Amino acid sequence: MTPMKLAAAIAAACVLVPLAGAPGASAQAQQRPNFSGRWVIVQPEKGAGHEQVIKHDDKMLSKTPVGDRGGPPSTYQIDGIEHRAVMSMGGEQIVTVTKALWEGNTLVVTIVENYPNGMKLNVKEVWSLDAQGRLVVEQTETAERQKPQVMRIVLQKKG
Repeated sequence: MTPMKLAAAIAAACVLVPLAGAPGASAQAQQRPNFSGRWVIVQPEKGAGHEQVIKHDDKMLSKTPVGDRGGPPSTYQIDGIEHRAVMSMGGEQIVTVTKALWEGNTLVVTIVENYPNGMKLNVKEVWSLDAQGRLVVEQTETAERQKPQVMRIVLQKKG
């Protein structure tokens, strides 16, 4: 091989090797899951059978429980910015601050609820899909002077 061809081969190798590990090199590895659909809780047993309808796009995630036992609907903007909302209950205001952002292929949602009596509830949800395509939400709730409550919620897509 001539010195000119050797130099060209080395230059090509130096360009190709770094690109193999570069962000975006593997679109499949970087693809984030979409959680849209109708989901049924399969774990924990206490919540089994309860359904949620989730709508998810690049900018927003909303979850709406089906039936009367699942609580109110929730909507999160996926932009990494804190969003403040005020809800009146019994003439008093509950201030909620939410933030949702991607960490790799998991969606992390933080919720801080501030109550008029000074109580503060912190919730962290980590959303992902497992190898079977089930939605897994690792949820941790903490409040002052209370032991953190950790729950793993597993949902199966319906239909």
